[in-house]
Amino acid sequence: MKLLARSPAFLLVLLCACGGGGGSGSTGSTASDSGLLGSDTAVMETAASKTIGSAAAARFLARASFGGTQAEINSLAAQTSYDKWFATQAAATPCSELSRVDAQTAQGYTLSQAARVEAWWYCAVQGSDQLRQRMAFALSQILVVSDQSTLAGQPRALAYYYDILSRNALGNYRTLLGEVARAPAMGWYLNMFGSRKADPSKNIRADENFSRELMQLFTVGLIKLQANGAAQTDGSGATIATYTQTQVEQQANALTGWGWPGGTFIWGTAQWTAPMQATASMHDVSAKTIIDNVSIAAGQSADAELNRVLDTLFNHANTAPFISRQLIQRLVSSNPSPAYVARVAAVFNNNGSGVRGDLLAVARAILLDSEALGSSGYGKVREPLIRLAQMWRLFQASAGNGRYDFPYPEAAFAQAPLRSPSVFNFYRPDYSPPGALANAGLVAPELQILDESTVNNGGTALYYFAIRYRASKNSTVSDSTTVSLDLRPWETLASSPVNLVAQLDLYLNNSSTSPTVQKKLSTYLATIPSTQPEVRVFEALDLLMHLPQSYVQR
Repeated sequence: MKLLARSPAFLLVLLCACGGGGGSGSTGSTASDSGLLGSDTAVMETAASKTIGSAAAARFLARASFGGTQAEINSLAAQTSYDKWFATQAAATPCSELSRVDAQTAQGYTLSQAARVEAWWYCAVQGSDQLRQRMAFALSQILVVSDQSTLAGQPRALAYYYDILSRNALGNYRTLLGEVARAPAMGWYLNMFGSRKADPSKNIRADENFSRELMQLFTVGLIKLQANGAAQTDGSGATIATYTQTQVEQQANALTGWGWPGGTFIWGTAQWTAPMQATASMHDVSAKTIIDNVSIAAGQSADAELNRVLDTLFNHANTAPFISRQLIQRLVSSNPSPAYVARVAAVFNNNGSGVRGDLLAVARAILLDSEALGSSGYGKVREPLIRLAQMWRLFQASAGNGRYDFPYPEAAFAQAPLRSPSVFNFYRPDYSPPGALANAGLVAPELQILDESTVNNGGTALYYFAIRYRASKNSTVSDSTTVSLDLRPWETLASSPVNLVAQLDLYLNNSSTSPTVQKKLSTYLATIPSTQPEVRVFEALDLLMHLPQSYVQR
């Protein structure tokens, strides 16, 4: 009996029920525990007299991290609030991709993009700074650079860039923008590096690429927004453009002159792991007018003008709802209600202490919002990378050599860290597949890469990694490079298929599988001899990972 779903069609019906968008912000009831880890009920943080509970803890960590381990879920479940967890995450040392790449290279491994991707897996699975890493992954899909470009041969440049994201993921968005703008990887990817002041006699003009994407994708978006993320309209009901082509050009002039540290464009002085610096003679010092008719006086340095541009965009009214909505989509719900967006945007504007752009406060607001904690209808399609990372974390996956060698996940998942096909990411935040979702006015960004091929290939990849489990009676791993699961802690549950299914469903799918399906699974597992507990565990894992509930984060 195999209950494998190999077509994305099954997702559509499920997604129509989990898109959210009620707008009331009311707190619905959450799923109760399975009873296997205690009888407490999943509760909201505000109910201080009760513990959080295992179902709510598992659900929360599926959003706030790359999936909780048994120990992490049990620890959070026993708390009466999320305060301690957030404090611990804020204090955790950032896992550094560049340090991992350099350490592995020093041990004799080849310096390549494969090494960088291995470092990403390592931090996602082993990093103690799980909130920081999950936020960094979300930010990497907004502030995009990719190795599918002239950066293909520069793994250290991209590792350095990702460390900028993770280091600032719980810091301030303005600080993050400043480091991103000066990062050599971004400079090369969007052509700010080497952009110089206009010289009509040589047909030279400032490159507009970074200027445009800085506004369109990184800060304000294309149209003016209300505080809740809805479009502003003019008297005729048409949307209002945020900026003009002339303003793109003027801003591009303000962003000229940047090159390697030391102020040179010469390749032999390439320094990919230090901020770019400006050459004064290459910078346009004329007066400029940028977005919202903000003036930049003549004679300013490249640093001063870059800061003026970033300050203007960071403080623009659009930035808070534009960025907040996308972060909600990456962490909690594809279709947040306008009220949800407005509440998070308000925290972006002011963390309660007068600070704008505090990403730790924004993450907390997203994850602890009443609609996130209290509405079982909210959800999103799980990204393929996150599904595998969750399985590896839960089952303490490792290889004999200590590495996570899965360098080209895009072959199965159509997704890999810092490997999107363009600056627009793997999928657009407003992508809505034709049919039921579009008709319902809902979006499902991840479905842009989830089709018959990726469902089949992704499922096969998960099966491949699951079947190579280790340290059980009838299975061993013959080499030191295979990333393998440890099923031993689960084999004690295999004597009761009902308990095994319920436990695994709690940890993998947040107890979202219906009693009817759980009963069918446990009935099948009972046909496997009790003398083969590792086979029961593997079959339960394989089946649960291929249910529709596993594809959707609720």
